[in-house]
Amino acid sequence: MPNLYSRAEWTELQQQFRPPRDGPVVSTRLRDYASAEEISIVVAALQLRWRELSARARGANGISE
Repeated sequence: MPNLYSRAEWTELQQQFRPPRDGPVVSTRLRDYASAEEISIVVAALQLRWRELSARARGANGISE
């Protein structure tokens, strides 16, 4: 899977969604820091990567699908 973000872009995204340090309350809900579309994109990318890794592991173990 191609790298979707460069290190600089990833760092910028992390800083963009980091909660303020001096805020009295920090939410643990992802949707408070990212849109539903952004969350869906990340979930889809993780699911794709998981399927790729699972297929690679099955191949390494000699298990056919």
